[in-house]
Amino acid sequence: MKKLLFVLLTITFFSSLCFAEEVSSPAGVETITGRIDSVATGGGKTQVTIRQEGGFDDGAVSAYLIAPDATITGKDGSATSLNWAKGNRASISYTTTFEGPVRSIRTIKSIKLLSDV
Repeated sequence: MKKLLFVLLTITFFSSLCFAEEVSSPAGVETITGRIDSVATGGGKTQVTIRQEGGFDDGAVSAYLIAPDATITGKDGSATSLNWAKGNRASISYTTTFEGPVRSIRTIKSIKLLSDV
């Protein structure tokens, strides 16, 4: 009886660890290309909306938070501000953090402005 109880507790413990890691672990860095539609600041956070270009999400508009340590690189390769980025095409690298089974937060780590083609 004690062995059975021990086995059930062990299974329960390890299954809860697996589920917790699946929900709370951030995914790797992903990259998209799109046009920066808007920049908004409020509550100490900066948010941008990006109209995606290419792929099956072509034209989709999504919101992203800007990490405090995010780098923004201009078309000439030098650092620039987010205000200059608005309306430009950019390559955006971001991470996704999951908060529960349905909610995710995408946080931009870097923005590189691209020349219009």
